[in-house]
Amino acid sequence: MKELITHHVSGTHVYPRVIEDALLTHPSVREAAACALPDEQADGDRIYAAVTLDGHAVGEETLRAHVRSALGQDHLVPDCLEVLSELPLTRVGKIGKRALLAEYSRRRASVR
Repeated sequence: MKELITHHVSGTHVYPRVIEDALLTHPSVREAAACALPDEQADGDRIYAAVTLDGHAVGEETLRAHVRSALGQDHLVPDCLEVLSELPLTRVGKIGKRALLAEYSRRRASVR
């Protein structure tokens, strides 16, 4: 798993933890994960993020606006953000980002 996201538009490097920390400051977000989503059309990555909520319904656009406000830079806002009921975990209890991306890819392929 890549430790840095190379943003597909700005070319800047972004640590996923920066995005995760910004999302976790929203009062309704319980868990957050961010990672690189390879962009087939551009040289770089899109920012993918997924969150679970503590029961209060919050829309994806509200969460994007929260990240934009918290970090003050548009290129740090996730290009794709999903609200999920749970995040996959590894055997040691960490968020399984590989599994998360694989599930996202499967969902995307089934929609096409």
